[in-house]
Formats: sequence, C-alpha cells, structure tokens
Amino acid sequence: MRSLALRALKTSAETADRLRRPAPGIVVLIYHRVGGGSGLELDLPVERFEEQMAWLASTGRATTLDDAVATLRGPRAAGPDPVVVTFDDGPADFADVTAPILARHGIPVTLYVATAFVDEQRPFPYGAPPVSWAALADTLTTGLVTVGSHTHTHSLVVSTNDRCRSSLRRRASSIRRRSVTSRATIV
Repeated sequence: MRSLALRALKTSAETADRLRRPAPGIVVLIYHRVGGGSGLELDLPVERFEEQMAWLASTGRATTLDDAVATLRGPRAAGPDPVVVTFDDGPADFADVTAPILARHGIPVTLYVATAFVDEQRPFPYGAPPVSWAALADTLTTGLVTVGSHTHTHSLVVSTNDRCRSSLRRRASSIRRRSVTSRATIV
C-alpha cells in the first residue's frame, strides 16, 4: 500500500511539473546508504545508484554545493538546473561502496557526517555501521568529497533546546579535531 501511495505521489508531482514548470534553481539529491542490503527505503541497491550516477554524469549537470549556490546568486545561464549530490550520516558503505562509484563517474558529493557515531563507532539508528575517520579521510583524496556537518548526535533540529545547541556546537569541532578537512560546511 505504501509503495502504491508513493508511486501516486511521484506521478502527481511529475504531472504538476509538466503543467507548471518549476522556477529555475538547483536540484539536490539526498541519499543515505548504497548497497547496505538492509531493504530499507533509504538504502539504495548498488545497481540503481550506479545507473543514476552514470545518467547524471552523461548530462554534465553534476556540480558541487558551493558552485550551485554561486549559480543561484549570479546571473542565470540557460539550460537545465545543476544537480548536487548529498549523503547524510556517514555510514561505512559511503567509503566502501558509494565513493568509488562517484569517483568512477566524476560526481562531486557533500557528505553530512553525524560525528558522535563516527567518534564512538556505534551503529546508526537504522543499523548501519559508521565510516571510520581514516576511511573518510581516504575519500577526500578523490577531490570530489566535501565533508559537512550533520549534527553531533543525529538529533532532529526542530527546536533550540540545550541538547540540540550542544550537538550543533560539537559537530564541526569533531570533524576539525580529526583533521579530516580544514573546512567543514556548517548547516
């Protein structure tokens, strides 16, 4: 039933886009896992992700988040919207499965890391093991990976209570302390 409802929603959105074209902007693809084999909706099969990245590479639309934001601020060039690829959390399969596919296709990516899980090497709530700091540093050698800060504890930032504020303060310092990157994107 759920998949039928999701299919109906997608079909409705596609029809609405044909009837009234969305304003120019950027497209952001948000992923969590690839090839984890969990069967969860947020865990994409390797073959499907490979197909998506091959198609995206063939369009020439893939860009970094920084370049996409600059595009929004500057004069708009004609053509299709740029596409930004992002990943949330930092599961181990990002380094083992995802990064090699992105590198093969030359697709830049921003990975938003939930740092407490990486620091403590404890599984995410959906069961995925976290990437290690060493593996994360290895992904940076491709020149295609930018590390951003998710939150420290993966808390939902819907309020500004003390726990959320503490998580927000700790997230970037954990990335910088590990010398994974000299600049963490803070969102």
